[in-house]
Amino acid sequence: MPVGLGYDIHKLVENKKLILGGVDINFPKGLIGDNDADVLIHPIIDAILGAAGFGDIDRYFPKSDPNYNGLRSVDLLRYTVDLIYGYAWTITNVDITYVAKEPRIIEYSNDIRRMLASAMNITISKINIKDKTNHDIGPTGNGEAIAVFAIVQIEKAL
Repeated sequence: MPVGLGYDIHKLVENKKLILGGVDINFPKGLIGDNDADVLIHPIIDAILGAAGFGDIDRYFPKSDPNYNGLRSVDLLRYTVDLIYGYAWTITNVDITYVAKEPRIIEYSNDIRRMLASAMNITISKINIKDKTNHDIGPTGNGEAIAVFAIVQIEKAL
């Protein structure tokens, strides 16, 4: 079964809303990036596209295309899932590693998993989230950024 790997990192800044996995997170900082800068969803999209052999997020949602400005990342995820489902692929497993000193997302993980499951039309049991700190090392470890790794496994629908 094909597997795809995705990675993303975004810088945290003051006075910006923080959205992770399509869920509003109560935190005084947010992320710099395109649209809602949802650093948790972007690598999932890349992993899905990679598993299917379809390139990456910038191929389907280029920054230069105004049609994608202002869209929520969860909507881009839905579009990506619809794309691969159109080629008879289904998502069988999603494994996410979240890396940041703060905020800790353990209290939000079930809400995030529910949002992702809904967007990908899969059961919540197929989604796993791990919350890591990076032990005060580098930008994620010292609170400057959030990074996320995602692995997605797909298979052909019967």
